[in-house]
Amino acid sequence: MKKIVLAFLVLGLSLSAYANNKFRIDELVLLPHPGRVLKHHAEEIGVTKQEKMRIKKEVKSVFAPKFQGKIREAFKIEKKVRRAVIKGKKPADLKKEIDEIARLKREAIDYRIQALNKIREIVGDAKWKKIVNFKLSKAQNKGDCGRK
Repeated sequence: MKKIVLAFLVLGLSLSAYANNKFRIDELVLLPHPGRVLKHHAEEIGVTKQEKMRIKKEVKSVFAPKFQGKIREAFKIEKKVRRAVIKGKKPADLKKEIDEIARLKREAIDYRIQALNKIREIVGDAKWKKIVNFKLSKAQNKGDCGRK
């Protein structure tokens, strides 16, 4: 009984989250998103202008369009699946669509991993650690333990 209640709770929270976000797609694996940190705190971390230019040229211009394309494709199928589930379709009826979403998200996450590894290669291990830990360390300094 507890599992059923928990399943409905999770489904309800998921549907309300989607209702509040017109274009919401969850990645297959949650990975760091260093873009904002690099944009606003590059100097503080020690990322040079040359490194930022390389990231823009070698990472953002190459990987972002590929990643976003896969995510957009997955989003269209997710919308279709959501509508079908609301109409009463069963998992077996949606196997093809769910497999396609998984394939697209897998390809998208591969691009994200490649992009993150390229950023790490460009800035080096020491600066990479600072980038990844930047948000957490700033939050701890403010006393909110990274909950924002």
